[in-house]
This record gives sequence, structure tokens and C-alpha cells, in this order.
Amino acid sequence: MVEIGKRIKEERIRLNYTQEAFAAVGGVLVNAQGNYERGRRSPNAIYLSRLADIDVDLLYVLTGRRLCAERP
Repeated sequence: MVEIGKRIKEERIRLNYTQEAFAAVGGVLVNAQGNYERGRRSPNAIYLSRLADIDVDLLYVLTGRRLCAERP
């Protein structure tokens, strides 16, 4: 779970979102966002599907493999 949280944070930073803005996109409170990033809680499918709407690479978040090799 810690690795997923780390990758969520990497995607947030890659897309230039603050924790507050990312939480809002995902429909969660900033406290929940912090818990996801620290690996203390697991995000649900609704949260993840909302992140997909802003081009978060969900394959990377969940598996550690990038969807497209050209993504930074």
C-alpha cells in the first residue's frame, strides 16, 4: 500500500496539483489525500476513476508500470 501512495504523490506532482486540489478532484478531504500518499489508507475505485479524468496514469499508480513510455 505504501508504494501505491508514493506513486499517487508522484502523479500529483507530475501533473502540478497541490494536495488540496488533487483531493478535490478525487472527491476526498485533504486529510484522506495525505493518508493515501503516506500509505495509511487505500483509495477506492471512485477516487481512482476521478483521477483518470485528469490523466493520472492509473496503471502506474496500481502496478508501477507506465501506460506510455514517453510520459515523464
